[in-house]
Amino acid sequence: MDQSINDNVDSAWNSFKHIFLSILDQNAPMKRVRIKQRTDDWIDSDVLQCIKDRDAAFYTYKRYKTEDNLLAFRESRNKAQSYIFKA
Repeated sequence: MDQSINDNVDSAWNSFKHIFLSILDQNAPMKRVRIKQRTDDWIDSDVLQCIKDRDAAFYTYKRYKTEDNLLAFRESRNKAQSYIFKA
């Protein structure tokens, strides 16, 4: 890395950009992420809503482990399973 003083604005900018991007790549490298899409015909908005409700109930139960939260989770889980089975 050349750390000399640049007289030209463009060369100074290119030097800064090169140094900045190399440090960025070392500390925060790019990752490939796979985004899942629900493309099956049987998955409709009702099924997705039941799955979201089930996941929210599970999160609530994991955070606050009470009998009421467990029963709410089981009820939403069973509802989601029946919707998925019917679909």
